[in-house]
Amino acid sequence: MPFELSEEEKAIQRTVREFARKELAPFVAQIEEEDEIPPIVSEKLKELRITGLPFEEKYGGVGSTFTSFIVAVEELGQVCPPIANLPMEGVMTSLALRRFGTEEQKKKYMIPLVKGEKKACWAFTEPATGSDPRAFETRAVLDGDEYVLNGTKRFASGVFTADFATIFAKTKGDKIGAFIAETGGEGFIRGKRVRLMGMRGLATGDLILENFRVPTENVLGKDDEGFKVLLEIEAESRIRSAALSVGMAQAALDEAVAYSKQRYQRGHPISDFLSIKWQLAEMAMKVEAARYLVYRCAYQRDQGKSIRKDSAIAKLFCSTTAREVTSISLQVHGCYGYTKEFKIERLYRDAKLNEVAGGNADIQRVIIANELLQ
Repeated sequence: MPFELSEEEKAIQRTVREFARKELAPFVAQIEEEDEIPPIVSEKLKELRITGLPFEEKYGGVGSTFTSFIVAVEELGQVCPPIANLPMEGVMTSLALRRFGTEEQKKKYMIPLVKGEKKACWAFTEPATGSDPRAFETRAVLDGDEYVLNGTKRFASGVFTADFATIFAKTKGDKIGAFIAETGGEGFIRGKRVRLMGMRGLATGDLILENFRVPTENVLGKDDEGFKVLLEIEAESRIRSAALSVGMAQAALDEAVAYSKQRYQRGHPISDFLSIKWQLAEMAMKVEAARYLVYRCAYQRDQGKSIRKDSAIAKLFCSTTAREVTSISLQVHGCYGYTKEFKIERLYRDAKLNEVAGGNADIQRVIIANELLQ
C-alpha cells in the first residue's frame, strides 16, 4: 500500500507550509494574548481554499484528495493549532451534505461552505450527556412541514460566527435526526463562550434552542438517520484531529531540537548530552509513528474504505503522542519551557485538548474494541 504523497499533495503541503509561516505566524502572539482570532486570519485562509480541498469542482471545491486536506491541517497545526481548527466545522458539514444531502441542500449550503464564503458549526455535545447520543435531551418534534427543536448544545465550536449549523436531536423515540439550519432565527440563541486552558482563540460555547423551527427539507438523509450521519462524519473528523496532533507534536520536537543546540551547559550544547539525545530520539520515534497512522488512514479514506476503527486508532495514538511529546520537549527546555517566552509552553497546553475533545481517549478505546469484537 503506497503512502508516498502525490506530487499534487506535496505541492499543497509546501504551499500551506510557506503560507502559514509567512502569513499566519505573525498573528500567533496576538491570538494568544487576546484569546481571539482576528477576522483577517479567516480572510487569509480563504486564499488557500483549504475548505475546498477534498471536494469536487462542481460544488466549488478544488477537486483534490482528503489526504491533501489532512496534510494542510498538519502544517497549520505546526504554526497555530487554533487556526488549524477554523476550517473544520465547515468541512464536517460539507462532508455530511455531500454524503447525505439532497442536490438542493448541496447547492444552498454546501457550495458556499466549500468556497469559504460561509461558516458552519457542529452542534452535537450536550451539557448533561456529553457525547452519548442515546442520552440526548434535545428534541425535534414534527409540526406540519417544520421540526421544532428544543434543547442545549455545548462546545459548539464556531457557533458565534456560524451562518449554518448542523444540529443533532432526538426525533422518533430514541432515534436521532440530523438537521442543517440557518443560524440567527428566532429561538436560535448563542449562549456563553467557554474559556479554554489552551487553544486560545478557539471560540466554542453553548447553543440554546427554544422552539427553533427547521423546515423538513433541511433534514440530512431521513429523520432517523442522524446516528448514521454522525458515525461516518465523526470518523473523518478523527483523522483531522489526529493530523492536528501530529502537527503540534512535530512543532514541539522542532522546538526541542533547536533549543538543545543553543542551550549550553559546561561549555557544551545540551544536545551533546546522552540524556537529551535519548529524549530527542524518543520524540522523533513517536512523531513518525503517529504521522504514518494519519497518512495511512487518510489514504484508506481516499480509497473509499471504512476508517471507523483506524481513525479511532489514529486519534487515540496521535493525541497521546502530542501530549507526551510536548511534555518531553518542555522537559528538554527545563524551567524556561514553563515560561511564556517559549513556544513549548503554549503547545503543551494546546495538545491536551485532542485527548478530551471529539470523543475522549476512552471512547476511542471503546470504538476500537467494539470493531475488533464484531
